[in-house]
Amino acid sequence: MTKSKITRLAIVGAGGAAKNLIGSIAPSKSLSNKYKITGLFDDDDKKINTSIEGYKVLDKISNISKHTDFFDSIVIAVPSCTESQFKKIYNYCLKTKKNIKTVPAYGEILNSPQTISSVRDINIEDLIHRKEMPINRKTIEEIIKDEIVLVTGGAGSIGSVIIKQCLNGSAKKVICIDNSEFNTYNLQKEISSKNLVCITADIKDKNLMEIYFKKFKPDIVFHAAALKHVNLQEDDIRNTLLTNFYGTENILDCSENIGVKDFVLISTDKAVEPSNNMGLSKRLAELLLSKRFDNKKINLSIVRFGNVVGSSGSVLNLFSDLIREKKDLLITHPKVKRFFMSIEEACYLVIQSITINSKKSNICMIDMGNEIYIKDIAETLIHLNNLVPNKDVNIKYSKLRKGEKLSEKLEYSFERRISTNVNKLIVLESLNTFDESDFETFKIELLKMIYAENIKSSEIEFFIYKSLKKYLS
Repeated sequence: MTKSKITRLAIVGAGGAAKNLIGSIAPSKSLSNKYKITGLFDDDDKKINTSIEGYKVLDKISNISKHTDFFDSIVIAVPSCTESQFKKIYNYCLKTKKNIKTVPAYGEILNSPQTISSVRDINIEDLIHRKEMPINRKTIEEIIKDEIVLVTGGAGSIGSVIIKQCLNGSAKKVICIDNSEFNTYNLQKEISSKNLVCITADIKDKNLMEIYFKKFKPDIVFHAAALKHVNLQEDDIRNTLLTNFYGTENILDCSENIGVKDFVLISTDKAVEPSNNMGLSKRLAELLLSKRFDNKKINLSIVRFGNVVGSSGSVLNLFSDLIREKKDLLITHPKVKRFFMSIEEACYLVIQSITINSKKSNICMIDMGNEIYIKDIAETLIHLNNLVPNKDVNIKYSKLRKGEKLSEKLEYSFERRISTNVNKLIVLESLNTFDESDFETFKIELLKMIYAENIKSSEIEFFIYKSLKKYLS
């Protein structure tokens, strides 16, 4: 019988997490047969040449690449470090071209056994160097418990996470409405709960929506249903508007008619100074809600945020798949950058937006930190797979496609920030006055154009930008 190869581990960090890690490996026969700790690295000069549990601190972290002959894999055991500290440490480790893992943050460690199993591969959240907000079930329960919640687009990336968080928050019943039979089927397979009702239907069908709203009488509605793939929607402005704008109006009308307490629209950074049809349609949906903000019968809120990690169509998922096959990564421009955050954190903040009672506005934005260059993410993902950029996997550049920008924004220049009691949620007060009568006329004319046979997409776009210029730039 062939003896399995022992992996030599270098531990970065010589504190409590490192001590716990050593304490889980050394006494365990099964683990010590797989892993051998060969040394530690720490940036505290006083710790160099000292020992932890008999294992020597060899050098500073910045010098780890000088010791690559002594280890096969690295474990970063500094769970309390800041984003900037982690990025610095991680970049030093990348130079070794060895496999890199990390121990979870302390919140994760407390909820799982402190063994080698708590060591995980660097994940995409680590990649984007954004410290994730811990999800507090009690906070969700205070909002959701014993409520009937309806989620449109509930089988999609964002909608399905909202559903899971609501079910974990003791919702009385959660209604999922989604037009994808395949996604709905997968959601039912994943979630086994008597409190979940799944319906396959399209939000463009107002009569059908009215039937379901009257049947279930939801207390809270999260409107996540949307066509969201920028490049696809550039060639399909009619359906984009019918779904994202008029579909939103259908759901809002149904909510008002049956007396929904809270209505939340999921928006996007692409709705700010929109350069593509998807962003344009979502901005129109924002204006639709803003027009009805003074309706005291329903608490309306809009939550605007950027890219979420792990969503369908995410560039990070695409890159990971291509790297596994050692295929070229294509980026539209070396300076393209985007906002990123985890789906769980975004949905957690979406749910909390219900609690914000601002008399100034109903639009919130999530504080997502700084934008990240797509080029940097591509290079890091390649390194994570123990490959070399532009040697094992090429990074190539094309040009910006129609409707794409180098970077996105989360707020207009005519919007003023107002702090809230919810960390990372900011209210945006518009300094532009809104003309409701003109907007009603605009909606009627736009619908006529959508169904007119001989009108080009460019004419529809021109009409929208001309009619609502002051709200779009």
